[in-house]
Amino acid sequence: MSNKNIYITINRIFNTDKTIQKGLMFIKRLSNNVGALFCMPNNKVHMFWMKNTYVSLDIIFMDQNFNVVGTRTNSKPLDLDFIFVNRKSKYIIEIKAGFVTRNNIQVGDTIIPVYIDKTQRRRK
Repeated sequence: MSNKNIYITINRIFNTDKTIQKGLMFIKRLSNNVGALFCMPNNKVHMFWMKNTYVSLDIIFMDQNFNVVGTRTNSKPLDLDFIFVNRKSKYIIEIKAGFVTRNNIQVGDTIIPVYIDKTQRRRK
């Protein structure tokens, strides 16, 4: 089991039933290193699917302390099979596929979400 800290830039936070259910549906492009954070109302085994999701994702499941309890990588766009890990989670990050492997994210690592406002424009 690993225990390194990993910083992930977040530009979307889903924390209501409506936003959690919609998630990243209908989005056609994502940045490679920017994710969406799901703040779930309870700590349980959460299930996701790729309905209406056009981009392959990595999904990182974390406990209430943002410690990784499991990951699923390279999800298949538009697939209706459930995606989950058999561990309770409170927070989940969805990020473009390949991120987990590139950053060697493992169970026991601690994720540190760094929120950026997606409406801010980069200064040149």
